[in-house]
Amino acid sequence: MSTNPDYIEVLEARESALSEIREAASRLARRFPLRYWLECDKEEKYPWDFVNTFADAGWLGILLPKAYGGMNLGLTEAAIMLSEIARSGAGMSGASDIHFYVFPPQPIVRHGSEDLKRRILPEMAKGKLLMAFGVTEPTAGVDTSRIRTKAERRGDRWVINGQKVWTTNAQNAKKILLLARTSPRDEARPLDGMTLFVADLDRKHCDVRIIDKLGRAPVDSNEVFIDGLEVADQDVVGEVGRGFYYLVDGLNPERVVVATEGIGIGRAALDLATGYAIRA
Repeated sequence: MSTNPDYIEVLEARESALSEIREAASRLARRFPLRYWLECDKEEKYPWDFVNTFADAGWLGILLPKAYGGMNLGLTEAAIMLSEIARSGAGMSGASDIHFYVFPPQPIVRHGSEDLKRRILPEMAKGKLLMAFGVTEPTAGVDTSRIRTKAERRGDRWVINGQKVWTTNAQNAKKILLLARTSPRDEARPLDGMTLFVADLDRKHCDVRIIDKLGRAPVDSNEVFIDGLEVADQDVVGEVGRGFYYLVDGLNPERVVVATEGIGIGRAALDLATGYAIRA
């Protein structure tokens, strides 16, 4: 059986490009030694220097279209970048703060209006806008269809009330990608009737309380209590009532990348163990 030489050439070019991403991400991440991450962990300090370094190099827009300041690359490239970040010694404290620029915007990329894309995506690509992710609720468990946060329409605006938990980045974020019910839960179609909003994390209407946790101390996790938060029609992502389905466009690829970040941590452990063995 003969092999198409053009196909082999494409594969070799692809592997070469991925190797370049792997090396570039590793080189950038390793500018930050283990003592930097130890300091961030001890002080529970958000690693802005690290984030800004990747922003300046353009990596935060790895999945974003070029029209919005991105690289227009794919999931494989993003997974390699984040795995190398974790492997550098940054672990989840480094990988997590980068991937929250990469994956929460995906519902906006795929389903947001052109106006919303142009207002939000370039700022995220430059690292100028940090967005929290508001989905999980304490009373819903793993069944997202049972969330109770409610958005009610009043004229050309929505008023949101409810509670979120394990909301990452809420101590520092200016915006929150927020899932809320806009119609009652229907047992026949329980995932309908939820809507995604890009809302201001307005401290007048959002009480943000940090959660003490073990691990990933530099990247905050929070409870968020929402009381009368107003959101304009123009900040709705896609169609009203279809928010859960849009959300999956960010959550599914994110699961792949979380796994590769874990692999990066495992490789970091093996790298260190090999170094100790050689010195011994």
